[in-house]
Amino acid sequence: MLRVKTYLGPSPIHGLGVFAAEPISKGAVVWEYDEPLDGHVFAKNFSGLPELTQEFLLTYAWKIRDRWYFCSDNFRFVNHSSDPPSEDRPRILIGLQSP
Repeated sequence: MLRVKTYLGPSPIHGLGVFAAEPISKGAVVWEYDEPLDGHVFAKNFSGLPELTQEFLLTYAWKIRDRWYFCSDNFRFVNHSSDPPSEDRPRILIGLQSP
């Protein structure tokens, strides 16, 4: 679940993206795993999922270690870049850039 205010808007990268609606300080918690709003699928089970489920995960989820994580809030539109403005930890994302 996002821990900062966001909004959805046009993105030149993927058509629709999530943007911060307020400055995010370096070191701030941006996202935190929050059941039941967020979920995960173990990577070992990925190939056994229906094709549309796999496509959904490839588009809106991200893989950290042995799991694919997905969210029900705006976080599914976050930058899935190999050089994002945050770092992943097992259950949280931390802002890396100063406002």
